[in-house]
Amino acid sequence: MPPRQPLHTTPDRRLTCTRRSLVGGLLGGALAGAAGRLPLGGISARAHQMETQSGGHVALGVYLPDVVYKPDVLVRYSASIKRKPDFLVWYAGWGDGLFGKEQRDILRTLDAWGTVPVIAWDPMAHHGPPVDQPQYALSTIIRGDHDRLIESWARGLGRFGSPVILNFAHEMNGNWYPWGIGVNGNQPGEFITAWRHVHDVFTSVGTPNVQWMWTPNEMYEGVPATIEEVYPGDEYVDWYGMNGFNWGTAIFWESCDCRSAWRTFKEVFDGTYHRLVALGDKPIMIGEVGCAEQGGSKPDWISTAYLVRLPEDYPRIRAVAWFEKEATGLDTVEPGVVEPTTTAVNWAVTSSPESLEAYADAVALPYYQGSLRSIIEGSGS
Repeated sequence: MPPRQPLHTTPDRRLTCTRRSLVGGLLGGALAGAAGRLPLGGISARAHQMETQSGGHVALGVYLPDVVYKPDVLVRYSASIKRKPDFLVWYAGWGDGLFGKEQRDILRTLDAWGTVPVIAWDPMAHHGPPVDQPQYALSTIIRGDHDRLIESWARGLGRFGSPVILNFAHEMNGNWYPWGIGVNGNQPGEFITAWRHVHDVFTSVGTPNVQWMWTPNEMYEGVPATIEEVYPGDEYVDWYGMNGFNWGTAIFWESCDCRSAWRTFKEVFDGTYHRLVALGDKPIMIGEVGCAEQGGSKPDWISTAYLVRLPEDYPRIRAVAWFEKEATGLDTVEPGVVEPTTTAVNWAVTSSPESLEAYADAVALPYYQGSLRSIIEGSGS
């Protein structure tokens, strides 16, 4: 079974933007008049009930390519959805090297925008092969080969001081990344040991502002490992995450000679959500979600997900990040051999005027005015 996630690990490399001082005013102008925009109808009674009890329950985030280098990207996106996201996802690879000026500038930029950084921190070289990177095998992490890099990030994030969520080595239950199950020389049980080693380095440095998010890929038939087999333990995890996508009929998978199928939000996330709820009491974040246009109504999918399913069926979900990018998929031709699919899927809510309208209407609901910072600091209910 091919993995159900887009190819997104190659970052957009630009010079760090120096126009942070402008973004506050730009965003203020872009969002003028956004207050009071309400969904058109079909809002879950549960959403009304919970927003009355606790204000915004869910923090709204997004992955926007280039946003950490170009404030105009955030300005345009915020204007299009009629609000500013509460947090931003940033993909950082170990191949980029030690924590330094570029990383400090990015964190200061995000802080100046009033957004919490959620860092997808990948033990890999983003410009290398998708899987075959023996220099980042789990055994190399365990024996301390990368401790200098890990310590530099721990000290850099600790000095930053503001809340950070570190989404380390996501989708570890799959076999399409160098830290995955049964690939790149990785052995059973090594992921847990590697996670604990990295976490222990941060603890030794002292990083009380960093919270750890453990994000398996959605569970489906044929996924290489159960979530229990790769769970580092309650004392090593602050957030549960999960990623999932509705591919619609956009992709043909060469490995199984089959076409992707339209799936509802519930079909994508329900099984994984309930496994996480049974695992423990951590808050849950959807770290990546997207929907194709082909095969069904993307506007209806968005409206149902945000106005009905999330407030009605998934109260443990406290944050959701949309994957705002056009990207190809990954196809596992054989264990350890991953190739891009030939077709790109436009996951963005801006893929059509109708999809954008559905999303903007939905996320205007007070239910989605939650603050990730407040949740982290314990003041969010």
